[in-house]
Amino acid sequence: MDFVALLKYMQENYGEQITNHPMAGNEVAKNFKQGAKTAVPIALLGEDYKVSASIGKGVWANVPWIAVHDKAISTSVKQGVNIVYLFTNDYNGVYLSLNQGYTFINDNYKDTKTTLK
Repeated sequence: MDFVALLKYMQENYGEQITNHPMAGNEVAKNFKQGAKTAVPIALLGEDYKVSASIGKGVWANVPWIAVHDKAISTSVKQGVNIVYLFTNDYNGVYLSLNQGYTFINDNYKDTKTTLK
């Protein structure tokens, strides 16, 4: 499945799935996870990049996403800066965004009184 086909597939199927079906063993969930890995070809990006995607962990995410990571900066959406495709809440559109991971900062600096400069 190419990238545009994957986006259309999610647009047509995701909302109904999260409303009416469990995530475990779900065909749409499986197709999204597998499709995201092949929808953005590494040959196009090069070996310095990684693609990841999520529809949630254990429960459906309200907003599924696909991220492209420059391995020199980040390999996870939890830290660094990443290009991320975010679906709209009604799944009728997709935003291309530049996101900064916050989990790493929050986990490692939340109890300090100093600010990062």
